[in-house]
Amino acid sequence: MSGLKIIIYLSLLFVKWIPRILCIIFAIGISLFALDAFDNDEGFWKTLLALLIHLIPTLIVIAVLVLSWRWPWVGGISYISLGIAYLIWASKSGRGSEIIYIPLFSIGILFLINWFLRKKIEEVQEAYEEGL
Repeated sequence: MSGLKIIIYLSLLFVKWIPRILCIIFAIGISLFALDAFDNDEGFWKTLLALLIHLIPTLIVIAVLVLSWRWPWVGGISYISLGIAYLIWASKSGRGSEIIYIPLFSIGILFLINWFLRKKIEEVQEAYEEGL
């Protein structure tokens, strides 16, 4: 296999896997915000309830990732929509952070790129596997 074909193959693999990897990293990152549920001296059940409430955004991100793994267009639309929803909420509450909506937009765009290039990715993967 020529060097150019290997570069194209690796580039398309990058396009396929980077949104999934970034989404997992983002889910881990936002789940760290749930740790502030342990700051109070409430009882066990109230602390557990606070932790579960704080983990709702992480569960949403993971649920969308599960759907996006099979259908990248779902991830593209959903993550961009989540970014817009967060931006609207943040502008109304005045408590927004770029650390939330920029990754959501980026992941959504990467999933859409993955979806647009899906046929090419499949063709190159099949060609690469046949060449092994």
